[in-house]
Amino acid sequence: MLLVILFHISEIGLSYNVGNRMINFLNKLVILYSPFFLTTFFFITGYCSSFNINFKTFIIKNIKTLLFPSFIFGLIIACIYAIQEGFIHITMYFKAIVCCGGSYWFITALFTSKIIYYYFIKILKSNTKILIAVVFLMFIAIFNNENKILKNYWEINNAFAFLFFLHLGQYMKTKHIKDYVYKIISLLYIITISLCCILQINVPILCMQIEFTYYNVFTMLIFAIAGGCFILSLSKQINNKILSYIGNNSLIIFMTHIFIIQKLTFLYELHNAFYTPFIIYFH
Repeated sequence: MLLVILFHISEIGLSYNVGNRMINFLNKLVILYSPFFLTTFFFITGYCSSFNINFKTFIIKNIKTLLFPSFIFGLIIACIYAIQEGFIHITMYFKAIVCCGGSYWFITALFTSKIIYYYFIKILKSNTKILIAVVFLMFIAIFNNENKILKNYWEINNAFAFLFFLHLGQYMKTKHIKDYVYKIISLLYIITISLCCILQINVPILCMQIEFTYYNVFTMLIFAIAGGCFILSLSKQINNKILSYIGNNSLIIFMTHIFIIQKLTFLYELHNAFYTPFIIYFH
């Protein structure tokens, strides 16, 4: 969650043309964690989720924990924007619910992928068959991303792409992997991503947009999996109340942090706009 916040601080700061040292520094750090910061969400969700319940209980639970908070927070923020900028934000919000499952693409993609994966477990049963299915859907997502044949209703294309990591988390849950394995993979990730930074090599990533092709999908998977192992290894070494609080409230933080960052950035720009003429005058 912290990496998502850092990413959006950098992204929003640049969109507002905030050129201070902190924004520039955060922007340089993006390449270090962009290969895994969203895929790890799905990995951890798969690791922590239980799919061995009846479908009615499963769907109600996910509507309550994912969609309902998303709709409520989305409506509140849409109303705030509507008061500031006009009625169009409310109409756009309800259109987003119908077509996209709400205002938060990531939460909708998570919900959609969990529903698909639930049926995979019940129908395919075998881990090997499920792996083949999720890899196949990832290639469908790449194809659709390049050819735009299917509309991305309810973030179905993103769900197809992220399903692999949901399955990986669920699979790793059943395996007892030694801590030193995670540490070795983490070290290899740090070395490799550092070399990519030094040599200015672009790493394919899976984010809101599918930024990889058939030719480099396995490179993306290697970096994403290694980065996920790095986070798991790091989480086992850190016992921090603040990080635990962020983890336990990650959904609420995710749904509100962009709005807060935008408003703080606007206030920062307003502050600079007010004081800059005086600084120039008295300089």
